[in-house]
Amino acid sequence: MQEEEIERFGIETEPAGGGMLNLSRQLQGRIVLNADRTVHIVPRVTGIVREVRNSLGDRVEEGEVLAVIESAELADLKALYLGALERYDIAGEAFRREKDLRDGGISSESEYLQAKKEFTESKIERRSSRQKLLALGFDGDYLKKLPLNPGTAFTRYAIRAPFSGIIIRKHITTGEAVAEDTGIFTITDLDTLWADLQVFPSDAEFLEVGQELEICSDTGEAPVRGRITLFNPVIDSDSRRSLARAVLDNRAGDLIPGAFVTARIMEGTIHADVILGRDVIHEIDGSAFVFVRNHEGFEARRVKIGRSGGEYAEIAEGLRQGEAVAVKNSFMLKAELVSSERGAHAGHGHSH
Repeated sequence: MQEEEIERFGIETEPAGGGMLNLSRQLQGRIVLNADRTVHIVPRVTGIVREVRNSLGDRVEEGEVLAVIESAELADLKALYLGALERYDIAGEAFRREKDLRDGGISSESEYLQAKKEFTESKIERRSSRQKLLALGFDGDYLKKLPLNPGTAFTRYAIRAPFSGIIIRKHITTGEAVAEDTGIFTITDLDTLWADLQVFPSDAEFLEVGQELEICSDTGEAPVRGRITLFNPVIDSDSRRSLARAVLDNRAGDLIPGAFVTARIMEGTIHADVILGRDVIHEIDGSAFVFVRNHEGFEARRVKIGRSGGEYAEIAEGLRQGEAVAVKNSFMLKAELVSSERGAHAGHGHSH
């Protein structure tokens, strides 16, 4: 290759040299939802859907009403609670009266004990019916006001968001009947996501919880940093790999669930006699080559890659310090080589 061709192609060289290499390992994986911040909402009572206030993709806030269900079952539970309150008050009054009569020698001990038994049973009934309503999401303030509510409110049950997030699944329509275990909404908090990484047995010994890593997505977003929060060393029988997981901050909203990612995990720093950027190392017929400047143009030199440092790699064999290597637009040389009749002799030929 003549000098004018080299200049026309914009090919530049630099002498190969040594330096510090940040060792790293790469793991492949995917961005997935944070299962700890994803909830599948069920009504918890049977009934008919009267209102649906949100749609797929909506952002909702904690406590926001998503839908309203009309439920005869709920009305029965509230009626039982109010009846239990009434019986508790009556039994309590009767118990206190019998206690005073017994203490005054007017009433018998058996009548006192019977009143005490009925009062205790009413207290248990009140507590049980109260717990059923609390389990449905009603709080103590609501139960205090329940006796004052109109009868029409007894049947209405509001489905509320347990935390702020995005609706990613919706299976509810106004007018349809739903059961207490019907999945009607799925909400997830996208402020944090998981990177689930596949770990080969050869990499497992270098991983530990708390290790820092850098995540690069195939969708082109800027790399993000995280730490390994879970490492399951058990090897899956099908994939023959184990699982490492990192929690990623996604408050900026740049990460996309489902995207494939590459995680780079730092191992330490070493000195290498010869290092090159990975973008100047080319794969030809399954072997690694670099283009070395000589008096005729460039030689496609087979090299052996040593330890890896992300964007840089150690050249363990095939290149000496000081040799001029094509570092800019070297892909033009590769294209010239593979299209040349002499491409099959790359290990000892030249690109002209």
